[in-house]
Amino acid sequence: MTATSPDFDIRELRSDPTLLKKFQPVGLLGVIRDVEAEIAKFQALLVRAVAELSQQRADSEVAVAEIAAELSSSMDDARRRIADAEALTSRLPMTLASMEAGKLDLARASKVCGATVWLSDDDARAADGVLEKRLPGKDVAQVQKAASYVARKVDPDGPGRRTRKRGRSRGVSVTYHRRGVASLSITNATAGRVNAAFERVDHAARKLRNGAQSRSLDELRAEVAIGLLMGETGSASETDPSRSTELPSSSVIARLKWPRLKQSRQGWLHRSRGAEGSPYGG
Repeated sequence: MTATSPDFDIRELRSDPTLLKKFQPVGLLGVIRDVEAEIAKFQALLVRAVAELSQQRADSEVAVAEIAAELSSSMDDARRRIADAEALTSRLPMTLASMEAGKLDLARASKVCGATVWLSDDDARAADGVLEKRLPGKDVAQVQKAASYVARKVDPDGPGRRTRKRGRSRGVSVTYHRRGVASLSITNATAGRVNAAFERVDHAARKLRNGAQSRSLDELRAEVAIGLLMGETGSASETDPSRSTELPSSSVIARLKWPRLKQSRQGWLHRSRGAEGSPYGG
């Protein structure tokens, strides 16, 4: 175990944290550095355990459910953990080695996984080798930028190929929930069109909010969106019959003056990314 002072090591400090009071700032910084390195090493072990569990389970969804239950996480988070673990133990061995050396934590390693997910196995290993000495000391954003840059250098045609593949997989899906409600999702539409669609719905919902103060903005957005898709008059009292504030017809909504996208796009993208962000995501 790495010593953090002439008299103490991490194990002693863990058993008696009050010993930290005997350290000067320089020594405390050493403790912080050593603890972070140990965390990264344990995270590397966690990665290997997750990958091994996934390999031993014939049904991948069983492993997903088990990990989600064990770590009190969502199924989507468990799937990301498994995907990252499988990539690190097969396609990105040098990134995993950096974790095991205490030089790279899981949050940053996950950015490498995300940036190289579209590469072939051989190209991923090539990028992994280039990145080995570039990642230590970089923060999450810098790791993301470096990994994306190297991935594009290894396979310049990859981003375009990935975009075309996603375009072919576009679709609309419905998920039914309890009590007669459902969710409608559009998958893999281009970011610009999705942004423009959201801005149109958002602007109409904000126009309506003055007459429906008790309704949340999200409720109004949902009803405006459904109204536009249905091409008919929607009702702001759809989920609350006691309220009679009517939404305008789709033709009225279409005539509203939409704000320039440049003015509001940045704020919407910030909200969208915040909602989707994950410590393991790419």
